[in-house]
Amino acid sequence: MKNLLQKYLAFLARAIIKKYQPKIIGITGSVGKTSTKEAIFFVVSQKYNAYRPSKNLNNEFGLPLAIIGFDTPGKSIFGWLQVFLKAISLVLFKQAYPQVLVLEYGVDRVGDMDYLISIARPSISVITNIGLDHTQFLGNTLEAIAGEKAGIIKPNVPVVIGEYTPETQPVFLAKAE
Repeated sequence: MKNLLQKYLAFLARAIIKKYQPKIIGITGSVGKTSTKEAIFFVVSQKYNAYRPSKNLNNEFGLPLAIIGFDTPGKSIFGWLQVFLKAISLVLFKQAYPQVLVLEYGVDRVGDMDYLISIARPSISVITNIGLDHTQFLGNTLEAIAGEKAGIIKPNVPVVIGEYTPETQPVFLAKAE
């Protein structure tokens, strides 16, 4: 059931992105994603109709919920019904939708970044500091962790790297080439 719910959320989120074509600022890293998201949102929202989720919606469930414009409904069946009704409504009917989405891309397993990018490809990518987080799934070196998070670097997409170390810089440069 969880897998089906995840696929349906991703399908609806992709349809919303395709219909409204917002600019997406994607933020990843180990430290500082949320404060970076808030700072970028503050600046961007001065000129554009922008949205950022108020919570940490940055995984395979959270990213689609952020695109739909909903916080997590938890285990509430009525909450999930509201999520899907809102998403279907956004897809079927023209509505006001943000010009810019400021989203976090949380990665704790290999392959997560590619999956999240398949839902919402950033127009601009931001990578914050990389630390030794999620080592049980991503590897126990900064290079391994940076390698997965560097998946947000795509051709023809500007990227801002806030801080890098001697271990992570070669990973980012290789991915950017």
